Amino acid sequence: MVRRYEWVVYGLLTATALLGVVLWGRLPDPMAIHFSGGGDPNTFVSKPVGVVLAPAIGIGAVILMQHGPAGLSRSYESPAMKRASALFAGSVVALAQLYVYVWNLGYRIPTWLLLTPVFAGALVLIGYRWRTEGMT
Repeated sequence: MVRRYEWVVYGLLTATALLGVVLWGRLPDPMAIHFSGGGDPNTFVSKPVGVVLAPAIGIGAVILMQHGPAGLSRSYESPAMKRASALFAGSVVALAQLYVYVWNLGYRIPTWLLLTPVFAGALVLIGYRWRTEGMT
């Protein structure tokens, strides 16, 4: 059974793919999808793959986290942590996809701008788990 919060994550990831369709005429072919530590692209894929790959991986990861064997995720002990983990994972993938679009449209934003909310979110998740369940 798909839970309401999962629909939020799937909707977010689908929206990032649909945004790629809207931007299709402005996106280059091939698209840069991976960047070195200095922010230079080092992996390119065709435009269709660049638009669909990350959202598809994100949806697959959330499905595995939520419906796969319990051993695949340490968040299975707590329903709240399970929800938070799914929302975090989906949000990180969506944010990365947005960064890919922005970069491929010619806007060079610093990588730290992408990584700051990711690390902040990870710290919040770790703090929440530590506070509510302990770090075992």
